[in-house]
Amino acid sequence: MFSIAVCDNDRLDLSLILQSVESWIKQHKNIDWKVTQFLQADELIDTINKGKHFDLYLLDIMMPETNGIELGRIIRKKYYDIPIIYITSYPEFALDAYGIHALRYITKPINNKELWSALDFAYIFFCNRPISTILIKGINSVTSVVIDDIMYIENNVRNTVYTLNNNKQIISIRRNGSFEESLGPLLKVPYFIQTHKSFFINLKYVSALHSNTITMDDNKKIPISRKHLSTVRAKYLNFITKRGQLV
Repeated sequence: MFSIAVCDNDRLDLSLILQSVESWIKQHKNIDWKVTQFLQADELIDTINKGKHFDLYLLDIMMPETNGIELGRIIRKKYYDIPIIYITSYPEFALDAYGIHALRYITKPINNKELWSALDFAYIFFCNRPISTILIKGINSVTSVVIDDIMYIENNVRNTVYTLNNNKQIISIRRNGSFEESLGPLLKVPYFIQTHKSFFINLKYVSALHSNTITMDDNKKIPISRKHLSTVRAKYLNFITKRGQLV
């Protein structure tokens, strides 16, 4: 499903954006889609923090409390490669949007053809994205999990414990094979790295890097072994540099 979040504090502008998006969707009847609207940036932030994932964000810039640029930075911290399209009455913020790596910067009033072109591009990106979900076999069930929602993975005796960004944990019992072998396709995801014989982490959820530990967004401290220290530092530095977080 192609899920779109639209955030604009102006009800009329929000309605016009939704109408344009729905008109685009009608031209692509084969798309399984869902559009969620937000009148406040903080409402969208709360939704993201609860673990909700969207495939595209359409954002206004001038909003009370949290503006669209700051909202974009928050989104980028969790999802550095998800498309963001800005739709605003203020062309002077285009340079700031460039710093967020926005897919497009569209000025109001909305031009349908311009927005539809941006939506076409975003949907092509969505269709060609790498594997986005994995199946985790728990104790009593099999769960489909969005890879980006996994914060870290821990080896606990014969169990592999997955901690998600909503603080939910899934415990998978390993009957055969090593901890590393149990992770399957996650080993090919560039932002998942091993810090210790018992831990793999998602770099998107790193809050701070210390001399021999990493603090995650949920304040969990993950050990870094000597064996992995130089690799962890190099990959983390490269990751935050690409995301524009290095100051």
